[in-house]
Amino acid sequence: MGYGIFQRRYAHVIAYELQYGPIPEGLELDHLCRQTLCIRPEHLEAVTHQENMRRAPMTKLPQEQVKLVREAAGSHTEIGYRFGISASHVSRIKKGYREH
Repeated sequence: MGYGIFQRRYAHVIAYELQYGPIPEGLELDHLCRQTLCIRPEHLEAVTHQENMRRAPMTKLPQEQVKLVREAAGSHTEIGYRFGISASHVSRIKKGYREH
């Protein structure tokens, strides 16, 4: 899943800067909710790239969690939020793709 863009700037960056001011030099925004389309400033935190990568969810889920995702009810966004993965990742799991 991508990021929202407004006038060639990421929408989440604009939302953060409107609320908190410019992103400090050397930092980038981390989506605490793990939803890249989210623009809620309280879901965004300015961190180093290293910290952002450390926090990033693993792309591979344990098989037990894959089974729970497949069985979960709700929208792909809601399920993704519960498991810390993107809605598109939920979609791929529910379709049976083997890239989890």
